[in-house]
Amino acid sequence: MRLLNIGGGFGIPYFLGERPLDIAAVGANLASLMDGMKRRLPQARVAIELGRYLVGEAGIYVCRVIDRKISRGQVFLVTDGGLHHHLAASGNFGQVIRKNYPVVVGSKVVGGEREVASVVGPLCTPLDLLADNLAMAKADVGDLIVVFQSGAYGLTASPTAFLSHPAPVECWFESKSCQSAITLSSRGKSNHSLENLQCDVICTALFSLSYLPSFVRAGASGQAAAQRRLLTPCS
Repeated sequence: MRLLNIGGGFGIPYFLGERPLDIAAVGANLASLMDGMKRRLPQARVAIELGRYLVGEAGIYVCRVIDRKISRGQVFLVTDGGLHHHLAASGNFGQVIRKNYPVVVGSKVVGGEREVASVVGPLCTPLDLLADNLAMAKADVGDLIVVFQSGAYGLTASPTAFLSHPAPVECWFESKSCQSAITLSSRGKSNHSLENLQCDVICTALFSLSYLPSFVRAGASGQAAAQRRLLTPCS
């Protein structure tokens, strides 16, 4: 045997109450097993698939509120994105036990009036749901909804052609000190680059360019730093 693939599945904290994986403990346990593996399979190279663990927390999904409805006392925020862009956040076509991803109103993260609302998409199915009865800032038409933990199993794992709605763009955000760079691309559009962006809120740039809905992925500057900058109000 030349290659021993021990799989993937290293998780990230998607839902309330979940904790980050203790990667040091996992590494220590694997290290204790490596000597025995080398004796049994001296020519084998060990591989681990870490896609989600590496990029899951480094991406967000952004869509815009296009309507606000109240039905039987429940608030529904209708957006221009949803299941066809982010199937995992919607519950994968009717997941039996569905939980909300971390979702915020991107322009009203801190302070302001709050409410309990459900965030839904434009498709003609009750499964088109991004957040169900979630406490968040009170959102109005035009506000941006941000779904965190969207760096993996997002656009490429979603039925983008479902009901013929437009596909979102994918954006790359690389932080360099106090400046930023964004690359925007989508089917049928040429790539665009914004160098030395002076505003920390990527959502604002996307909104001004009408590049919504969008997936935004952070570069090598780090997951936590990217999320922190994305939620910092513009000066």
